[in-house]
Amino acid sequence: MFNNDEFGDYIIYSAWPKYKAFIDGRTDMYGAAHVKKYLRISQAETGWESVAEKYNITRVLHDPNSVLSMVLMKERKLIYSNNIANVFVNALPEYEEIIQKYPTVKPFKKEK
Repeated sequence: MFNNDEFGDYIIYSAWPKYKAFIDGRTDMYGAAHVKKYLRISQAETGWESVAEKYNITRVLHDPNSVLSMVLMKERKLIYSNNIANVFVNALPEYEEIIQKYPTVKPFKKEK
């Protein structure tokens, strides 16, 4: 699972060991190289897809207003969205049940 650092602590607390956080608020514990990989994916910088593939990232929990969320709208299946988080999954057989359960999730949009 790929997550932004704000959700990492929650994932560790509520979902470990079934799900592991990519990063959490203790970025110093992960080392500079891992933080660079996190930033590359999080900001959808050139080459982010190859980093995601290397880590076999098939689920993403991220800020709905992030660059990454905007990119993933075109590439992944949105299964949840609110003002705090978007949840995306790859279109894989292992996620077919949840994709069918939430077929028409609309992305959260801030009111102006």
